[in-house]
Amino acid sequence: MLIKRIHGWELPERQATSEGVYLRRRELVAALSLGAAAFAVPGIAAAQEADPSAGRYPANRNDRFGAPAPITAEKLATTYNN
Repeated sequence: MLIKRIHGWELPERQATSEGVYLRRRELVAALSLGAAAFAVPGIAAAQEADPSAGRYPANRNDRFGAPAPITAEKLATTYNN
């Protein structure tokens, strides 16, 4: 059986962080995340570029390009397994 001996220099876990700091940790995390978001949002907004292909859609059909063979029947296409 393991018997743990506590030395005089060891700090109890309940004293590692004061209770006031422990209870306000969510406020700290919320403030840090709000600060990070406030720092990142202007950069994201400035980085947005217009889509260069926005005026190209819907594309015109080019009849020079097409399928050379007829479409395979559904029964054949769904039953064949290589």
